[in-house]
Amino acid sequence: MKPKLIAIYSMIALCSCVQPNTNKQTAKDSSNIIAQHEQSAAEKNYDDIGTPISTITIQQKASKEYQEKYHESTIDGISIEKGEAESANIIDGDAIVLSNMSVKLLIDYPLKKPATFELKTFNSKGFSRKELTAQICAKYHEIYDIEEQTANTKTVPSDKREGLYNRNETDGKYGIWGHDIADLYLTGIEIHRTKNGETILSLEVDS
Repeated sequence: MKPKLIAIYSMIALCSCVQPNTNKQTAKDSSNIIAQHEQSAAEKNYDDIGTPISTITIQQKASKEYQEKYHESTIDGISIEKGEAESANIIDGDAIVLSNMSVKLLIDYPLKKPATFELKTFNSKGFSRKELTAQICAKYHEIYDIEEQTANTKTVPSDKREGLYNRNETDGKYGIWGHDIADLYLTGIEIHRTKNGETILSLEVDS
C-alpha cells in the first residue's frame, strides 16, 4: 500500500465495517482507533525507502463464473491468504519483473509496527511476477503467525466480535489492527530506489 494512502484506508476500512449498534461506547472506541492510526500514519517517515520509480501490477485471470457474472476477464490483485493457490492464475506470472537477485520489502499495512524483510531469488534472471508475489504472501502469513504467538491480547474469533466486523488490534511483535489476512488483496508492488542505489519494495494492498 502506498504510504500516503495508509491513513485514508485506515479510516475507510474501519468506518465501513461498523455493525449497526446503539452502544455509544462502541462508537467512541471506534473513533479513537481511527484517530490513533491516522496519527500513527502521519508520524511515519518514508524518506529512507527512496523514490518510487515504477509499479508492478498484479492481476489474475477471472474464472468462467466471474466473467459471466461481472463481464470482466481479469481481476485486480490476488488474495494474500490464498496467494499460493491463486498464483497459477496471475497474468504474465512468469515474466521477469525485477532483475535484482535480492531486494528489501517493506510491509506496513495493517501493521502498527512496519517490518522490513530481505527477499532473494535463485533465478539468475531475477524475480518473476509469480515468485515475487508468492514470497510477499508468505511473509504476510509469517507476520500473522508471529503476531498471534507473541500477543498477549489475542485475536477475537470473527463469530464472537461485537460492534466491529474488523479484527481487533493485537499487541504482538507487529501490532496488527483492523483486518484478518483473509481481508487483504495484493494489487501492486511499488519499486523504490534509494540514493545509494538500493531497491526497496512497498505494497499496494486493498481490503
